[in-house]
Amino acid sequence: MSGPDLLRLGRSESTAAKSYRLLRAILNTAVKDDRLLQENPCRMRGFDKEPTSERPTASVDQVWRLAALMPHRFRALVIFAAFTGLRWGELVALRVRDVDLDLGVVHVVRKFAEMQNGERVPGSPKSDAGFRTVALPSVLVTVMREHPNRVPGKRSGGADLQRAKGRLVAKKQLPSISALGRMCSRSRTA
Repeated sequence: MSGPDLLRLGRSESTAAKSYRLLRAILNTAVKDDRLLQENPCRMRGFDKEPTSERPTASVDQVWRLAALMPHRFRALVIFAAFTGLRWGELVALRVRDVDLDLGVVHVVRKFAEMQNGERVPGSPKSDAGFRTVALPSVLVTVMREHPNRVPGKRSGGADLQRAKGRLVAKKQLPSISALGRMCSRSRTA
């Protein structure tokens, strides 16, 4: 099945490009390493590229407004996510001991992959570069210093940093993107 076939079947350009790159890599192995083929038939110029548009980012003011609209227990999570740029799996894997407010840093040393059934599978960051120390802006340090006093059930030491009613936060507990859009629209008109 070719890339254009995948597109006709309703697959995204991204999926088609990734499938093409995988097939090309497999066939490169058959040519170079195993010598099963004389040449790689995957020679469609540019088909391994996928269009990527820049993701919109919130302004600092929008982050503060969004955090104010969130249920109280999620406000620090929204601010922390916006000011650190951590991936979702990295955020929910953070433990209190990973955050050093005195030095103003967070150590990213693990992540969770959230399965479709809601189960979380622990693991290492995506790559070696994923193990990193991220500097925290002073305003975020202030928010995080206040956070334990605002969230009931907070435990110290190795406890997870972000919890909802004693359980790890799941994506489905947060408002959907469309709900957030409606919340923001209402706050602009209020």
